[in-house]
Amino acid sequence: MTTRQDVADKAGVSPATVSHVVNSTKYVSPELKVKIERAIEELNYIPNKTARNLAMNKTEQVGILVPSLSNPYFGAIAEGMEQVARQNGYIVSLFAPEGSDYQYISTIIERQMDGVFLANTGFQFSENQLKHMERSGVSFVAGLDIGFSGKNNNSFKNSIVSLDYDPSIRNMFKYLTELGHRRIAFLSGMPVAYSDSRKQSYLDYIGKFGLDFEEEFIITGNYPFSTSAKDGYRDMKKFLSTGTDVTAVFAINDLMAIGAMKAIRGAGLKVPEDISIVGCDNIFLSEAADPPLTTIDVPKEELGRKAMELLLRMINNNEINEIPLETELIIRDSTSFAKK
Repeated sequence: MTTRQDVADKAGVSPATVSHVVNSTKYVSPELKVKIERAIEELNYIPNKTARNLAMNKTEQVGILVPSLSNPYFGAIAEGMEQVARQNGYIVSLFAPEGSDYQYISTIIERQMDGVFLANTGFQFSENQLKHMERSGVSFVAGLDIGFSGKNNNSFKNSIVSLDYDPSIRNMFKYLTELGHRRIAFLSGMPVAYSDSRKQSYLDYIGKFGLDFEEEFIITGNYPFSTSAKDGYRDMKKFLSTGTDVTAVFAINDLMAIGAMKAIRGAGLKVPEDISIVGCDNIFLSEAADPPLTTIDVPKEELGRKAMELLLRMINNNEINEIPLETELIIRDSTSFAKK
């Protein structure tokens, strides 16, 4: 097996200089770098990263924990993380929930991840679970709605990527009310007690715009709660069967909105002539939907890139930060004037 010493001998440099080139730990002149890289290629040298990582107490692996592998939203976030991770010699592993919250934490620790991004605000880990992960040397970045604040909470040393949905939801309500909508439902797919900034903004602007409201306008899901297109179809179909009169629906994500549109058509109604639909996330399927979906755009790849950057700052420098990201209302053909 070719060793670092073999490469050093062939390039006429010290083993330490070879290490600096391989690990990008110190400046090496372009001339020497070319000689070393040529020697590496000719000798087919493969660095022993395991030994180096053990010495540095790092595995150069991070995870992203997502609630579902079927939603393209999380794939786009993972792609953003991967872009930054690849540039820094890291590998990103994708985790989908399986079993209890404790099992999620245990899996992350057992795999000796340097860090993890909790990509969904619905993960409600207990304080003890998060402290267990922290004590095990796992850095973590969370969404703002995860149930705890980051750098302002002395209990945890985590960073935050926050998504500001509120201005976009306000713009959505302004737009819908200008179209004459006064009875707007929220398709959540989650239990009644579920806490989410999108739901809270919905309730706030129902009041601020003086719109009609009934408890039935919050369309909940069934256990085990999820937010796929299939769930959106099921929940919207059930809602329509109650005869509750609404002219617009705001869905917690695009997949739910797409499923809801299918249920509306199945009930003999039209989108947007009878019921306008607004989604959230702006996944690539939203523009291909029939009709194309009005939605709130989330900068998904940028979110992933920022999450990975924050993880690297924590892993390398123990640096805690919060990065806010803005969202934007995208108007397409699934919304129009309220029916008379």
